[in-house]
Amino acid sequence: MGRILTVRLSVTTYREEDVFRAWPHVCALAWPGKGEIVQGGWRMNPETFAPPVQAVPVRRGVVELVQSILEESRLGGWDTNLAKRLKTTLDDLEKSAARLEAAL
Repeated sequence: MGRILTVRLSVTTYREEDVFRAWPHVCALAWPGKGEIVQGGWRMNPETFAPPVQAVPVRRGVVELVQSILEESRLGGWDTNLAKRLKTTLDDLEKSAARLEAAL
């Protein structure tokens, strides 16, 4: 941190809908039971995916998708075959996410 000037960077997804449209199956794995795959992408169910009253708005962009998919892979009770098939990919994803976080 600079003594006089501090520069902070962050990343956000401009349009969350683009994430839902680009990766519907990943969204379904990351946020199980909170939406459905439809023609043209993934549609969240606002009743089950709404933040609590007076809460900070919940972001559902690329960074949050990565965090959720990694968490679900560890704690979500995935099918053993699915977890085995995705292990290498998820390990790479976790390393990439850590590198991005360190760079910011």
